[in-house]
Amino acid sequence: MTLASYISVARVFLIPVFLYFFVHRGGRVWSVAVLLLAGASDMLDGYLARSRNEISTLGKILDPVADKLMVISAVAALMVTRELPDWLGFALFFKELALVIGGARYYLTHQELLSASYLGKGATVVLYIGIISTILRFPAGVYLVSLGFIISLIAGLDYFIKSRHA
Repeated sequence: MTLASYISVARVFLIPVFLYFFVHRGGRVWSVAVLLLAGASDMLDGYLARSRNEISTLGKILDPVADKLMVISAVAALMVTRELPDWLGFALFFKELALVIGGARYYLTHQELLSASYLGKGATVVLYIGIISTILRFPAGVYLVSLGFIISLIAGLDYFIKSRHA
């Protein structure tokens, strides 16, 4: 376990904190603060892993899993409150599930992991912005989540193509 890996694990523990604030009256701003903290910690753990030359297989697994769990938790919360269409939430969930299964299959076959692409990282940023916008009830929030979903589909297709050529 590296420092970056501990930060990724800490991000998973932020999920119940996010959900606590999300469901409590007046807690929406705090839930957004938790999401911003999670996003900042995502950038921090990547920076630390690279700058300290501590990139590890565990870190390559923990980092995207922490992101996926946070995004899916936030999307599920927004579905429960009817602020995000069910079709979009389920589409995101099944896309993430397909990526996890595909990544696990690739790892078992090749004994290596595909690194995150800039497209995948960009999709995560757009999803976070869309989720935060939706939580704060900005009119463009759902559209931004939809855009993030489309970018993440393209990123998933890119990962699939890379895995076929490896």
